[in-house]
Amino acid sequence: MPIVLLRRSSKGTPDGSSGDVLVAADVQRDAIARRAMQVLTDRAGYSQFVLRLDRYARTFLLRDPHPSPERRALLEGPAYLFLSDRQGGFPVEGFWLEGPDGTVRQMPGTPFVDLVVEEGDFDPSDNDGLVAIHAHELGHLIMAALAGPAPPRASTGVHFTTVKTDGWLAFVEGWGEHFQPMAVDHHHKGADGGNHGRDACGAGDRRDGCGDRTSARSERAWYDRFAREQIEGCWICPANLRFLRWQGPGEQRLREEGVRSNLFIRDLVLPPALAAGNRPPFEARMYRDVMPPPADGPLKNGPRALASEGLVATFFHRLASDERLRRSYREPAFYALFLDAGEAAASASPQTLISPEENVYLKIFYVLRHAFRWGDWPLVELVKGYVATFPDEAAIVYDVFLDVTRGVTVERAAFSRHADPGYLPWLRERLLSGEARLDGNLGAPLWLAVPRVSFGMGVYRYFLVPSPFTFDLNAADVADLRSVPGVDATLAAAIVKTRDERGAFERVEDLASVPGMTPELVAGFVSMRERMQARLGERSSQQSNPTWMMNWLVRLLKGSYHLAAAWQFGRALVLAALLYLLTSGMITAVFSRKVDRPGAAPVPGRRRGRVRRLARFLARGMAVAVWPLAGSVALYAAGILPGPAIMGVVGGAVGLTLVGLRRVTRPARPDGLAALAPVAGSIVAAVLIGLMY
Repeated sequence: MPIVLLRRSSKGTPDGSSGDVLVAADVQRDAIARRAMQVLTDRAGYSQFVLRLDRYARTFLLRDPHPSPERRALLEGPAYLFLSDRQGGFPVEGFWLEGPDGTVRQMPGTPFVDLVVEEGDFDPSDNDGLVAIHAHELGHLIMAALAGPAPPRASTGVHFTTVKTDGWLAFVEGWGEHFQPMAVDHHHKGADGGNHGRDACGAGDRRDGCGDRTSARSERAWYDRFAREQIEGCWICPANLRFLRWQGPGEQRLREEGVRSNLFIRDLVLPPALAAGNRPPFEARMYRDVMPPPADGPLKNGPRALASEGLVATFFHRLASDERLRRSYREPAFYALFLDAGEAAASASPQTLISPEENVYLKIFYVLRHAFRWGDWPLVELVKGYVATFPDEAAIVYDVFLDVTRGVTVERAAFSRHADPGYLPWLRERLLSGEARLDGNLGAPLWLAVPRVSFGMGVYRYFLVPSPFTFDLNAADVADLRSVPGVDATLAAAIVKTRDERGAFERVEDLASVPGMTPELVAGFVSMRERMQARLGERSSQQSNPTWMMNWLVRLLKGSYHLAAAWQFGRALVLAALLYLLTSGMITAVFSRKVDRPGAAPVPGRRRGRVRRLARFLARGMAVAVWPLAGSVALYAAGILPGPAIMGVVGGAVGLTLVGLRRVTRPARPDGLAALAPVAGSIVAAVLIGLMY
């Protein structure tokens, strides 16, 4: 399948607008473009598989009655990939194209993938490399073309697998994310002769249970460090300050390992210090949004499960991997909808043209186009549409859905019975007979917008941009509810308990039945509901963000973290230096031989000299305190998370080194016990810094 690689043109738009002007990449001179083209056009590679899916979807859409000429031109055009110069990866529409003759023409509505591609992105086994991320973003374009635009997102949460967002965003992003482990499966299936490459772990293998053990241990250590900072608080917060560096690989690993193990049906229980309100609500939300749920955690309730993009990705990964669905072919006329007329006439057997992997996706495409509506919970709507369209495969699809959700959307009994042998098959039979409903234990989302605006966007603690906070009352936990003015930890826990006992709130006004609620608080919740309804009425169009805006936002994000680091380290430096001054000054005063005689007459200018000596001593203390602080920064950068004990060792080593240098440079001066001053001062300063981490 062909693909056109684009780079940014040096020309501007003819009308002076801020749109992207792109030009075909020169694969002969552009080394990155050349390597990207080699990877994307590998006939056995996953990129060609996804590009074939894109072509099937376009051909299917061309079968619609009487597409407009503009629509037909878009569908018949090539797939475009912009090798971007702006941060991020996006599925977007519309750009200006510079032709071979230098003329620039507008390409309105033309879909393309906007993706940064660098030297380390060409490993096909990497679920965060070019192949996997291009498939992820192209998958978004395919879904949007088939199902139409999703409703406006309700959640202000950041797009991470660990973050609870809303059903619409989770469905869209979960669909895109499932292509990443599928890309890894495809690569290892080819490399290992068809067994998906999951029997053994080779060097550099990043599959579930494999991977770089050192990197995995480092990520776990950073997660543990982050948990400690949120629970106990911190003066210096290394995991928060380095969040942009360690959370990226950690989150990408969860998109593979967490998806394979169905981790995201599990809920994260807040530690007592966070649940009881000993820490600010924002700290509790950050902990919940960043920390992966434990494998033995309680099940999420239905709204939280379907608002998890990780869970949606798990469903699509298992659906697309199910051998029963892969081998269940439809009649030849069905596949003719996705094939050119010549291809359809070439063979009467679909198996000769459509691979088993493609077979599942073509059925999903048909459902997305003809039997799907977005609704409150699009994942449920997809399953309903699939079952109605292909009733002979209903039992298989129900099996996959129940296996992933453990039945929590169907009935409340699933929370206690999901692990019982035979329970999920029994639930499947009830769904098939119509005795149970997929959404039998799902309430409608009740979205609220908290009037209080805080700095920070989602889990980006130090991002200096005002960010509103929204949440679904039926999916809310204690951390969400504590963010509402007037709601403490006790009342938040009572709201959650009452809702879970009832299954869901039907209206915001149902909060009046919660013990401890006042009419004023209920009125406040109703007001937040009205505020959210107004917010949902604002729809944003799918446009490519200007390069200057994206790069400016990235610089602002990184700059805010640098400012926070400077403030925290500066504060630690001053406090450590003061403690060094106090400790070493006391030792010097006690053991130095140069002590003033009692009753001696004051010497003119002595007070001024003491001030100068004090200033010099303080400056010397700050200089000494820099070294253990710098040592701790170096250790954290290397993935070693030092505590007070390690910091004390670092400080002692620094102090002894300073004394040794002092003896070498000034061997004739009999300092006596006063030489212990820099040693003791350095150790005390280092321990203080360690306690601040």
